[in-house]
Amino acid sequence: MGQNFLPKFLFVSNLLKAVKIRERVPNDVVKPSASGGLLHHLRSMHRYTLEMIRMSQFPQVFREVIQAAILDRAMQSSLEQEKRLNWCREVKKLVPLRTNDNDR
Repeated sequence: MGQNFLPKFLFVSNLLKAVKIRERVPNDVVKPSASGGLLHHLRSMHRYTLEMIRMSQFPQVFREVIQAAILDRAMQSSLEQEKRLNWCREVKKLVPLRTNDNDR
């Protein structure tokens, strides 16, 4: 185990934090029927997380164009190699969005 070792599961690194998250999430979920929205989301947690619509319904070429325009794959690769993004297999994979500061 190196200095940058991160466990594969949240409960291995911090059981108390994992328990607190599991307790908070059910009370924080906003269901589409209750809110009039289209997607389930968390009311107070993950304030800066966006969930994209399912892209599998669109043609492959269109998906690639959209993903190339809005996702920063270079940043994602860099963060994943440093084990700062998507290191925990228990949660949904995250991808960074491009910003106005991106050179590409």
